[in-house]
Amino acid sequence: MTTVAIGGARLPLGVAATLAAVALLAPLGALYGMRGAAVVIGFGLVIAIAVRPVLGVAIVLFLGPLIVGVARGDLGIVLRPNEALILAAAAGTGLHCTWALLVRRVSPWPALQPLDVAMLLLAATGAVVPVLLRYGRGLDLATDDLLYAAVFVKYLVLYATVRIAVRTADDVGLLLRLILASGAIVGTLSILQVLDLFGVPGFLHTWYDHPYAADSGPVTNRGTSTIASSFGTGDVMMMCLALCLAWLVRRGRPTPPLAAATALFAAACVTAGSFSGVIGAVVAVAAVGLLTGQFARFILLMLPAGIAAAALAWPVVAGRLAGFESRFGLPSSWIGRLQNLERHVWPELASSLNWLFGVRPAARIPAPEAWREWVFIESGHLWLLWTGGVPLLLAFLLLMGTATRDLWRIGRSDSGPVGVAAIAGFAASAAIFVLMALDPHLTVRGAADLYFPLLALALVPVATRPASAPTVP
Repeated sequence: MTTVAIGGARLPLGVAATLAAVALLAPLGALYGMRGAAVVIGFGLVIAIAVRPVLGVAIVLFLGPLIVGVARGDLGIVLRPNEALILAAAAGTGLHCTWALLVRRVSPWPALQPLDVAMLLLAATGAVVPVLLRYGRGLDLATDDLLYAAVFVKYLVLYATVRIAVRTADDVGLLLRLILASGAIVGTLSILQVLDLFGVPGFLHTWYDHPYAADSGPVTNRGTSTIASSFGTGDVMMMCLALCLAWLVRRGRPTPPLAAATALFAAACVTAGSFSGVIGAVVAVAAVGLLTGQFARFILLMLPAGIAAAALAWPVVAGRLAGFESRFGLPSSWIGRLQNLERHVWPELASSLNWLFGVRPAARIPAPEAWREWVFIESGHLWLLWTGGVPLLLAFLLLMGTATRDLWRIGRSDSGPVGVAAIAGFAASAAIFVLMALDPHLTVRGAADLYFPLLALALVPVATRPASAPTVP
């Protein structure tokens, strides 16, 4: 490790550079209060990440799920806190790459993989092409369009940052532990929220987004947790569950912490209170079992685990099942979803062959009723056609096909942390592919912030992977 001498003591280069940056900018914090202090801390963080890029990925993966639900409006800033962390990680990694190219004369880029190309095509067809087409056709380009298009760019930047910053299997193992630690906090808060314990619902209502416009108080009928979304919470719990199962299989025997985490994530998939969370968990568990050769064993374990989770969160389960007792035999939310598609989405897509190249990047429609502001597109495949037409739909299918093919191969051949990441990424891809029939799960809040890094972690070069199984505490 490179060190420098300061006052007779030797400090790691990253620590010394960060302290120097903060010291130089400290007067700014004193002059401009909280905003100035945020700039000082942010600049120091970027410098630290530039010296050790994996630090930025670690911060994003651990803190991201815990702050992704905080509304930017509450803080008076343009970016959400988790987006600011992604930007800092990308900026620091960019500085690291610039230094490597100009000073050290070495290439910082990993070898290009088919999955990298698929990600580039997804961003191009989801952001660049729709914006250029709308501008070229002389149609209005609202701020909403640019913000929705920027989502694809954001996840490409996050994916690329992880690909560049993480180079060793040891780093992958550390990051997977951080993912599970953060996920355990999210899952625990989700369970406490639906059980209405320890003031958790009130805490979430005070400091995080209100996930449902009709809610006037703390939410206890679904576990939205710090992600402020039942869909996002369910997806994150599903991916953490897949990680635990993959690690259990690779290790060969359970450890108490890993077994407890597996039970926690299984329960949190149910307390999230969304049908998609349960469906995604079933698909993910089946995918892990199929890849690892443990399919029959996992299927047998799913039944008692599901019964136990349902008993823990019975008020949530009962509330969701009560929707089928309506005179239509379906929950009112499902009926409203179908009506929105029939009245607002299908006619616009069918008009003037809009399905071919998309309607507009903004995936929400101003509502004609006074009681709501927006109509959201609650179908993942129609959302793809609405945003980017057939090119975006094909890019999505290419991403799913490439991810499942390459991650299957890596998960089968690698017994280390990278193989664990590949198995979880494979399971998450299978679940997202299925769930896209219901909602745009590819970019769901919080879940996408974990899914795309998982894909990148699975592509760490073969030469750095250990032959032995990962150690799990």
